[in-house]
Amino acid sequence: MTSVPHNWEKRYKLLAISYKLLAISYKLLACRVSAISYQLSAISYQLSADG
Repeated sequence: MTSVPHNWEKRYKLLAISYKLLAISYKLLACRVSAISYQLSAISYQLSADG
Protein backbone atom coordinates (compact mmCIF):
# COMPACT_ATOMS: atom_id res chain seq x y z
CA MET A 1 0.00 0.00 0.00
CA THR A 2 2.98 2.33 0.41
CA SER A 3 3.68 2.29 -3.33
CA VAL A 4 0.34 3.84 -4.23
CA PRO A 5 0.84 7.29 -2.61
CA HIS A 6 4.37 7.43 -4.05
CA ASN A 7 2.99 6.75 -7.53
CA TRP A 8 0.37 9.49 -7.08
CA GLU A 9 3.06 11.89 -5.85
CA LYS A 10 5.19 11.24 -8.93
CA ARG A 11 2.16 11.69 -11.21
CA TYR A 12 1.24 14.94 -9.44
CA LYS A 13 4.79 16.27 -9.86
CA LEU A 14 4.72 15.47 -13.57
CA LEU A 15 1.34 17.17 -13.89
CA ALA A 16 2.62 20.28 -12.11
CA ILE A 17 5.71 20.41 -14.36
CA SER A 18 3.63 20.06 -17.52
CA TYR A 19 1.24 22.77 -16.24
CA LYS A 20 4.17 25.14 -15.61
CA LEU A 21 5.52 24.48 -19.12
CA LEU A 22 2.08 25.12 -20.57
CA ALA A 23 1.79 28.42 -18.68
CA ILE A 24 5.25 29.51 -19.86
CA SER A 25 4.48 28.64 -23.48
CA TYR A 26 1.13 30.46 -23.21
CA LYS A 27 2.86 33.60 -21.90
CA LEU A 28 5.43 33.45 -24.70
CA LEU A 29 2.68 32.97 -27.28
CA ALA A 30 0.66 35.88 -25.88
CA CYS A 31 3.72 38.14 -25.94
CA ARG A 32 4.48 37.11 -29.51
CA VAL A 33 0.90 37.67 -30.68
CA SER A 34 0.72 41.08 -29.02
CA ALA A 35 4.05 42.06 -30.59
CA ILE A 36 2.87 40.96 -34.05
CA SER A 37 -0.41 42.87 -33.69
CA TYR A 38 1.52 45.92 -32.53
CA GLN A 39 3.78 45.72 -35.57
CA LEU A 40 0.77 45.32 -37.88
CA SER A 41 -0.97 48.31 -36.34
CA ALA A 42 2.21 50.38 -36.72
CA ILE A 43 2.50 49.36 -40.39
CA SER A 44 -1.14 50.20 -41.08
CA TYR A 45 -0.69 53.55 -39.33
CA GLN A 46 2.33 54.34 -41.51
CA LEU A 47 0.39 53.34 -44.62
CA SER A 48 -2.56 55.53 -43.68
CA ALA A 49 -0.22 58.44 -42.91
CA ASP A 50 1.52 58.06 -46.26
CA GLY A 51 -1.74 57.73 -48.16
